[in-house]
Amino acid sequence: MAAFETYRESFHCARMERDEDGILLLTFHDDKETWSWSRQAAEELGRLFDAIATDDENKFVIMTGTGEFFLKHDLSKFANDPESIKGHTPVTADLGMRRQIANVMRELEIRVPMIAAVNGPVQIHAEIPLMCDIVIAADTAYFADEAHVIHGGVPGDGAHVFWPAVLGLNRARYLLWMNQRIDAEEALRLGLVGEVLPADQLLDRAYAIARRFFPVPELTRRYTRELMIRTLKRSMLDELTVSLALTQLSAIGRVIDDEGHAYYR
Repeated sequence: MAAFETYRESFHCARMERDEDGILLLTFHDDKETWSWSRQAAEELGRLFDAIATDDENKFVIMTGTGEFFLKHDLSKFANDPESIKGHTPVTADLGMRRQIANVMRELEIRVPMIAAVNGPVQIHAEIPLMCDIVIAADTAYFADEAHVIHGGVPGDGAHVFWPAVLGLNRARYLLWMNQRIDAEEALRLGLVGEVLPADQLLDRAYAIARRFFPVPELTRRYTRELMIRTLKRSMLDELTVSLALTQLSAIGRVIDDEGHAYYR
């Protein structure tokens, strides 16, 4: 079993605090600023979720972000990345594929209830907060996939599984092809989130929701989460390997310039 003190400060992309009731607050960041997706985040996330999942002292997980965004898509992170500049090789493609499978599946292996307090826009990997059991969002939030088709990428990292599961096939395809943003109120209407609140009320509400379930036996909480994510977990297991292979195949030889334009060498 992982001990909290051994991993709480081990990750660049997040800080963690846990109270006496076992509520783990997971705050994503990038050098203490708004979290931007990067190669380092991709390398860390699966290990982070694995550490949380294997610590039995965690009774609830609340995840949130830092600043105005929950997760930002910053093209400069990739335009200046050595791996993006020189293009993928079969070795780096395989590594990227295995990392992203771990990032998705290890979140789904966390066996305690997860609450997402989405403090602002999620421009990439919206499945990270939306796969939580209860999702509440700031009124400034929106959800999108601004990193794939429009910038020359194949959305095979789980987006092609998650979005159809929550939106339906045609609406999900429109979002992915057209770079659509779904704002907080529309997300509430569609059932992506359960509540929309002012940002300054978000964490208090998340803690109140967590404490609402303390009278419920721990095994009931754990098994309810397990039951409710089985279909999504099975779909991810069925789809991720092939879809990520297509994603990585399409990236071999692709270069992203400073303006986010993708081309093949």
